Amino acid sequence: MPDALTCDKLIVATGVTSNPGLPPYDMSKFEGTCYHSVELGRRHPELLSDKIQHVTVIGGHKSALEVVGNTTISSFPLRAV
Repeated sequence: MPDALTCDKLIVATGVTSNPGLPPYDMSKFEGTCYHSVELGRRHPELLSDKIQHVTVIGGHKSALEVVGNTTISSFPLRAV
């Protein structure tokens, strides 16, 4: 995993079927939006904003795959970690 990620929106897709878990990253310097995949349904319209240029999804199970599937309809680059 890289030491630093650059994106406009960070979606954390870990633990949606139990207690949403956030990875232990220092987010103090991240100026974009970060939310857990459990919020995707409510916040999906934010992904369609013209201001979004990059999205990074952190996770590796079904939650992350659902997020990747939902965001591929947009034209911005998507990075899954």
